[in-house]
Amino acid sequence: MEFKHVQLFSKKLLFTGVLAGGLLVSGCEDLLDELDDGDDVDEVEVEAALSADPTVADPGDEITLDATSSSVAGADDLSYRWELETPDGSDAEIGDPTADVTSFTADEEGAYGVTLEVSADDVYDSASEEIYVGFQGVEEISSDINDNTTFESDYLYIVTNTIDVNADLTIEPGARIEFQEGTEMDIESGGSIDADGTEADPILFTGTSQVEGWWNGLHFSESEDINNQLNYVIVEYAGRSEMHTSTQPANITIARSRRDARVSITNTISRYSEGVGMHMHGNGELRDFENNTFTDNQAPVRVTSNQIYYLDADSDYQGNEHDRIIVSGGDVGGDDQNWQNLNVPYEIDGEVSISGVDVTIDAGTELYFDQGSEFEVENGGGIMAEGTEDDQILFTATQETPGWWNGIYINDSDNVNNKLEYVIVEYGGRTDLHTSTQPANVTVARTRRDGFLNITNSTLRHSEGYGLFLHSNGEMPESGNNTFTGNNTPARTTASHLDVFDADSDYQGNENDGVAISGNSTGGGDPTWENLNVPYIMSGDTDITNGFVTVEAGTEFQFDQGAEFEVSDGGGISAEGEDGNEIVFTGTQDTKGWWNGIYISDSEHIDNTLSRVVVEYGGREEYHSSVGAANVTVARSRRNASITLTDSDISNSGDHGIYVHSGGDVNDDICDENDFSENDGENCTVN
Repeated sequence: MEFKHVQLFSKKLLFTGVLAGGLLVSGCEDLLDELDDGDDVDEVEVEAALSADPTVADPGDEITLDATSSSVAGADDLSYRWELETPDGSDAEIGDPTADVTSFTADEEGAYGVTLEVSADDVYDSASEEIYVGFQGVEEISSDINDNTTFESDYLYIVTNTIDVNADLTIEPGARIEFQEGTEMDIESGGSIDADGTEADPILFTGTSQVEGWWNGLHFSESEDINNQLNYVIVEYAGRSEMHTSTQPANITIARSRRDARVSITNTISRYSEGVGMHMHGNGELRDFENNTFTDNQAPVRVTSNQIYYLDADSDYQGNEHDRIIVSGGDVGGDDQNWQNLNVPYEIDGEVSISGVDVTIDAGTELYFDQGSEFEVENGGGIMAEGTEDDQILFTATQETPGWWNGIYINDSDNVNNKLEYVIVEYGGRTDLHTSTQPANVTVARTRRDGFLNITNSTLRHSEGYGLFLHSNGEMPESGNNTFTGNNTPARTTASHLDVFDADSDYQGNENDGVAISGNSTGGGDPTWENLNVPYIMSGDTDITNGFVTVEAGTEFQFDQGAEFEVSDGGGISAEGEDGNEIVFTGTQDTKGWWNGIYISDSEHIDNTLSRVVVEYGGREEYHSSVGAANVTVARSRRNASITLTDSDISNSGDHGIYVHSGGDVNDDICDENDFSENDGENCTVN
């Protein structure tokens, strides 16, 4: 049953005439004249008094209200006005609200508040009375509970002081406990509360007034008793003050700093809190939690990141001023966890660190991150965030500003379970994970810290930095059909991971539409570099070694100033474009000699091929003192190399177009089968 209960206050209004005994009031000449003439000014006093019979009743009983004990002095007539506050669902009305004796019929269980106002000559007084319907009795609780106690069914208990529960407190179904302003109930070490109601007869913890924050709340301060439970319980109108500096105002508080607590909460309603519906400190534990309702609070629940898994999707967290689960950052450890998709998002404040434990995030889950917050997976921990096309998982910011939060960091976790599928990550990239990384929505690995992540069918957008940063220590064997948009730059990795980018993904719509590649060794394998819908932006020295790279037709590489592209140490390359879909090797700026060029060195792979490619704006400096600067250089002193280069456009070199050292093995018609233009040195030199 639900109750609507309002605290009523008595107030006596007294009108006083002019002071007697010859006292003079300066400036009141007209009144002094009247006093000198001997006129008396009477004082009017009224006093309200009422009685209700009975004050404890059953539904259907008639309640008689009698105001005949009210009094008046200094006037002849007294007027009466009755008002009635009723429980939820009641249609009761006072028969004659202006009579000195009247009545009403109680039709619902609960507390009825009756107010009488009497008046005479604009002088007023009021009085109030409470009538309790459906209760067997009313009892005040003013001191700590130090002995095992039972609050009986269908009784009303009024708590007049803050009380500690130091023994076993059992509360029967249907009991109602009202708290006066500023009071609370603390379940301490050695105490427990077994509040086991029923769906038909819930237990009610409420205030003596229906005002949010009227009382402080129900606090499980330092009790791990297995008997602690709230089942079919209503807790309302609390959250006035926090239990401890380490907690927040709430209807229900569990544990505090250096104080553990444990409780089971099921089928319970927490509402009308001035703070949160429930605050669980990091030392708190829920033995069971299901089918609860948190509504009309400032926010539904506050927990730490290591307690998210307690919250169940069958509970209802909507209808609050701030409809989000407030999550304090911290380490997530212990047993593997499942974070369920609730009907409100999680709001993360601080750093969440998944350490040594696997966390599964259900499809449709939404996580909002406060400014500067982050989500890190480390020490072998794992994240399995698998959404669906229609029910994606969202990692976003509390404010739609690029760089609002730091992002997702896969750091020191080579857990093969790490997966983002049908996930949206947005508005991150505030700061880098480490000096060896760059700000990004998603960062994988760093110096001396490996990282593993598969990412498919996902969207990385609105990063202040990169959508994705993949360090050379990272591993991403599955990456496909992703969207990178609205970022400063879609993605950044090293040449050894260039093959993680696929043509089915979309990299357009960023401030800088190019995938950034830091030069390093490809490190073996036979990868295919796919033709994206944006160029690869190459910096530093990219070196294909101990493996064979196939470059798809239409692929474009743009090289930063001084960058170079080398095939060496047994590596190989096949870059075969098509008519109208050539492979392009160019500079990030259309300036002759902007980048160094392509070097084929110490690579005699018989399949080395450049066909229908464009190589331009290279020739910045020679690869070795034994060769000249060129767009394409083949071999050098003590480094033999071979390649077939045909049907290509070699132009705008700062020096030679093609330079072949004597140790180079090239097609005989290399100087005839390619087009040369605007090179500052010889177009084609073969030694």
